[in-house]
Parts: sequence; C-alpha cells; structure tokens
Amino acid sequence: MSVERRQAIRVPGPFEAIWDGQSGGGVCRLSDLSEDGCFIESLCAPDKGEQIEVMATLAAQQLRLRGRVIYVVPAVGFGVAFLRSDDTAARTRQVLEEVAS
Repeated sequence: MSVERRQAIRVPGPFEAIWDGQSGGGVCRLSDLSEDGCFIESLCAPDKGEQIEVMATLAAQQLRLRGRVIYVVPAVGFGVAFLRSDDTAARTRQVLEEVAS
C-alpha cells in the first residue's frame, strides 16, 4: 500500500496545455496537477533533468509554470516538479482551488 506524501491540493485533469524546452515541445495534457508539479501526457518527452515551461488555461486563467523533468515514461509522458516563486505558488494554489471546487 502506497502512502501519499504530497500535501498540496491535487486535481486529476486532464487539462490541455503546451510544453516547451531545450529539446523541443508540443501540445500535451496535464494530469495529477498540484502546485508542486504534474504529470504531462505527451508522446514526445524531454530528457530527465531538463527545465521546461508549461502553459495551460485553467478556470479561465492562463498559467505559465517552469519546472524540471523528474522522470520519463516513454511514449506516455513525464513527471515535472515545478520551480516556483512564492507568487507563482500562491496563484497556482488559487487556480487549483477554483478548479477543485
């Protein structure tokens, strides 16, 4: 049995988005989204450790989040941990609370 370690609000998605990084980018879907990170469903994936930018619209608000790829599941997608300032975290938390309610 797995124990949940994350404390942040998580929203299952999917949410349409675009990712962009040094190795490429493309249209994708976000799932398991929290203020700390998400899983990005995409046939193309950046390298583990690469920094990327994700742009998504949730609750009629545009979110632009930067993150680092923490793992890759080939031909499925990749996990991202967001790099954030306090302002970005607060805004993301607010949008997620709107989507979750």
